[in-house]
Amino acid sequence: MKRFFSIILALCLGLSVLCASAAEKGDVNNDGITDSLDAAYILRHDAKLQLLGDQALAVADVNSDGAVDSLDSSLVLKYDVELIDSFPTATAKKQYGTYTVKTYNSAAEIDWDKVNMAPIDTYKWVNSVEFEAYAQLVYVKNWGFICRMTCMESDPPAQYTQFGDPVYLDSCMEFFAAFDNSNYINIESNSVGAMVCQYGPTKANRRPATDFLSMADMIKTNPVVGEEVWTLTIELPLTKLQAFYGKGISDATFVSGYSFKGNFYKIGKDPVTELRHYGMWNEVGTSSPDFHQPNYFGNIVME
Repeated sequence: MKRFFSIILALCLGLSVLCASAAEKGDVNNDGITDSLDAAYILRHDAKLQLLGDQALAVADVNSDGAVDSLDSSLVLKYDVELIDSFPTATAKKQYGTYTVKTYNSAAEIDWDKVNMAPIDTYKWVNSVEFEAYAQLVYVKNWGFICRMTCMESDPPAQYTQFGDPVYLDSCMEFFAAFDNSNYINIESNSVGAMVCQYGPTKANRRPATDFLSMADMIKTNPVVGEEVWTLTIELPLTKLQAFYGKGISDATFVSGYSFKGNFYKIGKDPVTELRHYGMWNEVGTSSPDFHQPNYFGNIVME
């Protein structure tokens, strides 16, 4: 009989975890405390060892991304040890926008104060720092593109110094563009100019830029670090784009009205929580961090 009542009690406790009615956000087992035990329940759900009920799922999705997974568990643990004092609030999905590229006859004519800004103002996946950042893109006739990215950040961390190093683990700004609307280039650079640059149609099918350009002729990133802001200026001459795309890409391609896909990103580690931050111009609609998502690129249109 005692064994029978023990089983019933265990079932009731388990049911409370599966239902978790009227619980606070993160309090998956509805015991009035959001702690490591709740994080464990989230991990068990993510591993499909013990699935949560609908109401428990609602409080377990602490980052409000529509999925209950290890990211939520990590945030609950951070909350438990008081590295963070709240969870992200749900926000309306950002509408994918259009960026208009201004054309100049020469680089000397560029007035960056009059160039459109693409705000990198959507941060998601973790509850972390949100830096003010934006990107600007111009086209110089018979020469190519110049992308300038700006971030209001002091002392951006930069431990990597060589081409191909994982600069996305530093403070990093990134420009992804599919100039032919099929294959995209990803250019990622930290504040000392160390860069990752690749080309291909998908994340899984990419080739390093060194397959197309020598290091002596590599795409240039020109970082400038100030006291409270740093900029990254990326030079993309047509001659270098043609090394990737072939002669089908030329000055005649980028006429008024021509459009292609792209995105601008800011990534790095939050110095307080040690969580990575993920900023983007157009929101990436995945449940976990992944900037290699051409389906979520925005429209870039020549003026």
